[in-house]
Amino acid sequence: MEYLASFLDHLPCRTKALGLVICLLWVGAAEAQDQELRLVTTNWAPYMADNIPEQGFLGKIVLTAFQKAGYQAKIEYLDWSRAIKLTEKGKRDVLVAAYYTKEREEDFLYSQPFFRVNTFFVAKKGLGRSKWKDLKDLTPYKIGVSKGYATSEEFDRASFLQKRVALDPSKNLEVLHRGRVDLIVMAEGVLEYEIDRNQSLKQGDFKYLKPPVKVNDLFLLAPKAKPHSKKILEAFDEALAGMRKSGEYAAILKEFKVPTQ
Repeated sequence: MEYLASFLDHLPCRTKALGLVICLLWVGAAEAQDQELRLVTTNWAPYMADNIPEQGFLGKIVLTAFQKAGYQAKIEYLDWSRAIKLTEKGKRDVLVAAYYTKEREEDFLYSQPFFRVNTFFVAKKGLGRSKWKDLKDLTPYKIGVSKGYATSEEFDRASFLQKRVALDPSKNLEVLHRGRVDLIVMAEGVLEYEIDRNQSLKQGDFKYLKPPVKVNDLFLLAPKAKPHSKKILEAFDEALAGMRKSGEYAAILKEFKVPTQ
């Protein structure tokens, strides 16, 4: 702005007036652009996806909070591993619905948690167990995991387990159904959604192993490399707190028939 003021001082009056108008328009456009956010995540129905009503209840919560914070936000849906990489490189502003890991903390800032999910091992009914106590109990089994997904620190570091990587939870359910793996890792609710939309799958064919592998909070992540990341997340946190206080957050959960947390 100091450079622009110096530049205008050297112009004739009429030209200066026109130049001032142009500069104000330029500054206004730049500020408006700063308020436009490129969010990225992956299709993860029923939580959020680009092919379900209002992008799911998490999509509605996140977009509503940013709107209240004065941002124009749009969510892009990609493979999860690609979404992480693009955000880490600063090519996207915010990664939506990520679990906490120490590794991610090196490159990202975290919002306050905005939802919580139970993550389970899922098996076919024919598996000879319905519970687990220690990860070492699961060494005989092939376990399907999704590319780039975190589960829990203990599980993610358990190199003694037979893990098989698929692109996403939907693909993992397919390989479980075909008997190529014995267990898969899946957030509660995703199994039921996938069964409802796939006629070849039946609810009675699958079961959750108790207890959950982990109860995970969901966060927004913004890259440390981008200068406005802290401001963006603070604005989201403040707007979300207001939604919780006003009852709007609970109303969205009720609209989508999701139990209040």
